[in-house]
Amino acid sequence: MVEETFFTELKKCSWFDVVAAPSDVELDRISEGAWRHSRIPSRALIDLSRRFEIDAVCVVNLSAYDPYAPQMLSLKAHLISAGTGEVLWAADGVFDLRDEAARRRLQQYFEGISSDDGSLYSWEIYAVSPARFAQFACHCLLTTLERGS
Repeated sequence: MVEETFFTELKKCSWFDVVAAPSDVELDRISEGAWRHSRIPSRALIDLSRRFEIDAVCVVNLSAYDPYAPQMLSLKAHLISAGTGEVLWAADGVFDLRDEAARRRLQQYFEGISSDDGSLYSWEIYAVSPARFAQFACHCLLTTLERGS
C-alpha cells in the first residue's frame, strides 16, 4: 500500500511521467542490490532504460512502519539516472506521530489540502488511517524533489 501511495504522489509532480514497473523478480533483485550496495549496476540501468523507455529509476525503501496509532513511517528514496547512474535526488524521512512536531506538520498538511465541505472529520482522520497517513508521509518526502532533478 505504501509503495502504491508513493508512486501516486510521485505522479502528481507534473514535470515528468511516472511508469510503474510490473512486479518482477529481476526488478526486486536490482532494488535489493541498490539498497545493499548503494548502487545499481550500470548494465542493469541500461537494460531498464531500454526495457521501459525511461530516463531514471526511483528506488524506495520502507525502513520502518507502524500502522497503529500513533503511526510511524520511515522512507528512503533515490532517483537514479538510467543513462549515467548518477543519483539525481535522494531523500529520507521519519514520520512519527509520537512527536509533536510531526502531529503539527500533519495538521498543516490537512489544512492545506482540505476544503470546507462540512465534513465531520478533521486532521485526525490522517492520524488513524494507514492509507491517509502514508499519503501524508509520501507527500512530505516528495516536497524535497525539485524540478530538474
